[in-house]
This record gives sequence, structure tokens and C-alpha cells, in this order.
Amino acid sequence: MLLRPAKPSDASTIAHYHVAAWAATYTGRIPKETIDELTVERRLDQWEAWLSDSISTVIVADVDGAAVGHALVSGDELFQLYLDPRHLGKGYGKALLNAATDELRIGGIETAYLTTLNVPTQPAYQLYVSTGWVPGVVEPAEVCGGAESVRMSLDLSL
Repeated sequence: MLLRPAKPSDASTIAHYHVAAWAATYTGRIPKETIDELTVERRLDQWEAWLSDSISTVIVADVDGAAVGHALVSGDELFQLYLDPRHLGKGYGKALLNAATDELRIGGIETAYLTTLNVPTQPAYQLYVSTGWVPGVVEPAEVCGGAESVRMSLDLSL
């Protein structure tokens, strides 16, 4: 597995596994209608835009020339961390999280933030806490049909 900057040509691959990751992660946790609204076509439009802007940094986990996971960093926030469900449990998520944290630190960020579902048994939640992210404010998540989300922070000044 290689970590590298995402390229515009990765948009379709990312859109496909991103939709699969949403379904695998959020089914039973958020309303089915919210999951069903997220189509590959919709995500492809978003990914083409995200990969063409210079505001965000997207790092991908590349296996055999194809993206299988990504971390999207913008400003002081880890905005997304998703993996193709077929590649869970291989350490790619932790590698992406570490690379995203390094990117934030290099950018001079002293406190980084992320928002995730407030489900402490969820593997992503456990990964964040195990790497030093501190849970904070809990509130309904607009993009997740009102499911509770938690805002986490990480002190990068150390």
C-alpha cells in the first residue's frame, strides 16, 4: 500500500468506494433514505470538484494502482476518512489518519478537528480516540438524518 496525493483520475474510483463505505458504515445507524440519496453519480460530481480545488488536500491509500481509501483535509479539519469496505482491517485507515495528521501539523495547525457519528463502538470512533482525538460536543448531524455526531479535537502543538 502506498500513500499518495489524489489525482483527478481517482474521482470515479473514490466515488464508488465512498458510496459503498457509507452503506457499510451507516446502515442501521442513520435513516435509509439518507443512504439511498448518496449515489455514485452524486459523489462523482463532488469528487471531481474536490479534486480540482486547491483548498483541500486529499491523500489516498493506493493498492496496485487504485485508490482504496482516502483522507480529506481542509483548513484545520479532517473532513473525511473512508476506506473501501473490502480493505478494512489492514491498517490503511490508521496510515491515512497519521498522514492526514501530519498534513495538518505541517500546515501549522495547532488544534485539529473532525466530526464523526457518536457511536463509541464504531471502529472509526475507536481509531480516533486511540490516536489521541478527544470527543467533545455531541449534536444532531444534518448530513446523517439527525443521528448524533461528535466533534473531536487533537492537540498538534506537542
